[in-house]
Amino acid sequence: MKNWQKLFAFIGLILFFVSIPLMQYMIDKNSNYGAIVAGYLAGFITALGFSIFWGSFNDEINIWSELRKPFGIVSLIPVLLLFLIAFSFFALGLSGKVLTVAAISASFSGMLVNQGVYPLIKYVDDRQRFNKKAS
Repeated sequence: MKNWQKLFAFIGLILFFVSIPLMQYMIDKNSNYGAIVAGYLAGFITALGFSIFWGSFNDEINIWSELRKPFGIVSLIPVLLLFLIAFSFFALGLSGKVLTVAAISASFSGMLVNQGVYPLIKYVDDRQRFNKKAS
């Protein structure tokens, strides 16, 4: 794992854990900056869920042979739901119903998740699998 990926993972996770109580503070103060925090949280959760479901689907299953089976199609349901959430957020951003800063912060959090947090999760998971096989 590269150092910049560790840095992205650290920044992404710190911002995620800070944004949860910050969101409540923004709601209490009726601040306009709440859209930035809400966009970051929505992007983080959607990107992380999509990465985990799609990554495990790609790692464990041969897509072309397993999609013909019923369980291969059922395993795509969480990925499709997360895609619909992300697409609806994107569509609302294009139509002007969501502030542009919320869409930018969602994109930023998605980048941090895909470039830092998810590779960190895979790295830790692979190390645990290797340690179990060695013992």
